[in-house]
Amino acid sequence: MIPNGSISVVGNSQSLFGKGYGPQIDQHTTIRFNHIPSLDPVHQGVRWDYMATSNPREIKKWNNHDGELPFKNFFFTPWAASEERHHNARKWQTPMYATPREVWEEVQQITKARPSTGILVLYTLYKLGLEDVHIFGFDWKATPTYYNDPIKEKGESKMHDYVDERKICMELISKNNWKYHV
Repeated sequence: MIPNGSISVVGNSQSLFGKGYGPQIDQHTTIRFNHIPSLDPVHQGVRWDYMATSNPREIKKWNNHDGELPFKNFFFTPWAASEERHHNARKWQTPMYATPREVWEEVQQITKARPSTGILVLYTLYKLGLEDVHIFGFDWKATPTYYNDPIKEKGESKMHDYVDERKICMELISKNNWKYHV
């Protein structure tokens, strides 16, 4: 299932807090990332249509989740062909959209590093030709992810080039007239 219409893409940076974007985020189909422990309705909103991840560890966390899942669809961004097997390990039966391998490879060529799930989702929306995209909670590690262990955060920063990703994403935002909510 491919998202259509207006989309809110909501990152997990601490800079999202204190902005009061929650109601605005919830107005649109919403894509969020990984295993979020809780959502603040005022600053993050609560709507969660798509969960995006490339991380098998996140799939395992959701497999152990008790109760109804907070998201309705799964957006998988495998970072290597060997990782594609992990989406089959999921125990939930929500519809899934996987980033096509050629999109992943194109983004990797552009970024010169392993792309983050954030840039893969934004680039996929661009390739799909979606025009009404609202981006919240993306600051490309200017502030940490609000729920991550700082040591894990440093490891992620070694894999991805967030300076380059920011530049590329800002170009996509400008080129497509997307709304970037700082």
